Amino acid sequence: MKFNSMVDLRADVTALNPNDLIHLLGYYSPGDGGGGDFYWDATSTDTDNGGSVIKRTAIAVGRFKAILNDVINVKRFGAKGVGGSDDDTQAIANALAACVATGIQVLYLPQGEYATTQDIVLTQDHQIIKGESRDDAIIVLNSGAKVIVNNAQYAQLSSFKIIAPKEQGCVNGLLLNSSPGTLVEDVYVTGYFTECGIRVGEACYSTRFVRCFTNEIQTGDGWWFRNEGNNSIQLQSCYILNTKAGCGISISQANNMVIDAPQLEANKEGHIQFYAAEGVPGAIRSLIINDLYSEQSDAANKPTFTIKHVSGVMNIRGLYVNGGYVNGFTMPYFADFTGIISGSGTVGVSCHNVNIQNITAAGYNIDTSVRGYITGPAPLNDLTECCPLVVTLPGNAASVSVVRNRSIGIAEPMQPLLLGPYNPTLAQAGGLWYDAMQDNLRFKDTKGEYILGARSLYIPPLSAQFLISQR
Repeated sequence: MKFNSMVDLRADVTALNPNDLIHLLGYYSPGDGGGGDFYWDATSTDTDNGGSVIKRTAIAVGRFKAILNDVINVKRFGAKGVGGSDDDTQAIANALAACVATGIQVLYLPQGEYATTQDIVLTQDHQIIKGESRDDAIIVLNSGAKVIVNNAQYAQLSSFKIIAPKEQGCVNGLLLNSSPGTLVEDVYVTGYFTECGIRVGEACYSTRFVRCFTNEIQTGDGWWFRNEGNNSIQLQSCYILNTKAGCGISISQANNMVIDAPQLEANKEGHIQFYAAEGVPGAIRSLIINDLYSEQSDAANKPTFTIKHVSGVMNIRGLYVNGGYVNGFTMPYFADFTGIISGSGTVGVSCHNVNIQNITAAGYNIDTSVRGYITGPAPLNDLTECCPLVVTLPGNAASVSVVRNRSIGIAEPMQPLLLGPYNPTLAQAGGLWYDAMQDNLRFKDTKGEYILGARSLYIPPLSAQFLISQR
């Protein structure tokens, strides 16, 4: 037997035999994607759930039971996926409940815009939400809703977009909490959030993000990693773009965190921010960033790395940046490790084992306002294994390549790198001076002056490139 819609199926009063097969052509009308096959369970009194268990209106005993494989399609539960004023909240909730009841792991979102006013929550281990594609399957968050993975191990989210289209109390677009081993792949988050687009809460160790986007985040930050228990987080080929009011990624807790090939562009408060405040201690224990692409075309935006130390403890012990490309080098610094907000004091900030190497910068509009790569003034103490240079570039410089420098560790407030014959009366504490006549690099601190060795800094003749390396 065939029925055109769910309304027709419920209205049926035909005498049926046990296990008779029924084909539904569509949920609302034939071909709308909500159809499927059912069988007749003549003795069932299960509750009608709007999709996989259907009660005939005039018959008390007996239910149509959906024949399900290994995927539950939200359209079989009445989701329209047309956006606008059509609300798919209940259909999505019923489909998720059916996943739990049947043990089916995959909730499928075909092409469409699915509006919800309630949280979409995954609570089962190995549970999956999979969309048709990142651009075609869209979850529209209204009334403060978000997508949550909560107390579920090895959940998966893939191939859909999350939009919070206006300011209406959406705290996050995607929240992971106590959910180790989660895989988030090809997920795109955009819109208005009071905190951030993607937040990784506590105890989400061994979570991976692959080809994920935050873009056009109008309020709030892009990503938060501010909770404990987040060992071995990985971001692979992710895009953190156009955070209009906040930073791209805010990190308070990181232990063996790896960010591979990120693309960081146009994030107002900086691309990667190390954050510490009361109740949110900053503890960075090995953060490795490989092959980054960083672009800030607006000179008002902050640099690639910053520290926001509101209060409490900020301790960076192991930041390794290995290779990458910086474009649009109009911001004052590549990395600003000062991080002190007026009135917050300077207690509790320390940086150790900071290593930034193989970064190439191609700039446009470079002028004397560009002061260089890394600034590390007080209160940094024991900034080691990286020379925190503040370089004054000549006008019209085209590129900068910082290869490696472990020559010195500096705890002094840094001054610009000066070029030309050494003049001790002009040298300042914390400053580096390249003496072109003597062909050596000098460093001055409060205790004295030091010659660091010939050709520690190499400037090719008639070239606009700096090569800073250990020689």
